[in-house]
Amino acid sequence: MHFALPFVTGPRGATSDYEPAPHGLPGFAVPVEKPYPCLVPFLELKDGTTIAAADGADEIHPSLDGKSVTAVWKRWVVVGAKAGETIDPGLVTEVTWSLTKNGLRRSEVITPSRSVTVRRLWMACRLRRIASRPRF
Repeated sequence: MHFALPFVTGPRGATSDYEPAPHGLPGFAVPVEKPYPCLVPFLELKDGTTIAAADGADEIHPSLDGKSVTAVWKRWVVVGAKAGETIDPGLVTEVTWSLTKNGLRRSEVITPSRSVTVRRLWMACRLRRIASRPRF
C-alpha cells in the first residue's frame, strides 16, 4: 500500500487539491478545487460560519516505525476564505492516520477548550469505480 498524505494549503481555505486525505489509493478519488475535501470534517458553528481543520496543520508527528502520522489543528480555516487565514474556534482536533493489517485507519478526536456550539458536522467521501479486470 502506498499513498501521499499532504498537509498544505491552497488558493482558498479548505479547497486545495492537496488536503490531508489520502492521494493515490486505488478506488479513492479526492475532489479537485471543491469545497469538499475527502475525509476532512466540516463544522458549521452557531453563527453559520463553516470551518475545517484542513489547511496546514499546527503540529505533525510521524511515528518512529513509519506506520502512522498524527496531525494537530488548533487553528481552523473558514471554508472559502483567503488561504492562510485561520481562526481559533475553541476547538483542537488531533487526527491520526495509521496503516493496519488490512488497510488504512483514520481516527480523530475533537476537544473543546471552551463552550462551542456546533450546529452541524459532516464529512465528504467520494469513491470511484474501478474497472473490473479480466480473470484468466
